[in-house]
Amino acid sequence: MAREKKISKSFEGEVLIIKAGDKEMRFDTATLSDAIKDQARRHGFSQKLGDAAAGCESAAEAAEYINKTWDALVKGDWTTKTPAGEKVTKKSLLEKFSGLSAQERAVFEPLMKKLGLIQ
Repeated sequence: MAREKKISKSFEGEVLIIKAGDKEMRFDTATLSDAIKDQARRHGFSQKLGDAAAGCESAAEAAEYINKTWDALVKGDWTTKTPAGEKVTKKSLLEKFSGLSAQERAVFEPLMKKLGLIQ
């Protein structure tokens, strides 16, 4: 089940537009001091490179994806993708549940029902 999107964000020039339900807010970033703009820039780069490591299994893998993301930024590519972590789907849970012994299924059945995965 997908989560409902609470807000959307976009830019028009230097104006950040955030929509939350039927409320629209506009923030003119040009009115901010250079110190605040610099802090926001630093935060953005830190976040972008940190996001590249999300889902990595090891420090070496994290470093690899951080460097790939930096290289892409240097080349002017903002949208470089890194592999997402393993996904757990309803189908995969049901397959694993079906593969359990009768005794194991009896243990997990109440939880599966509570989660709405089985009836």
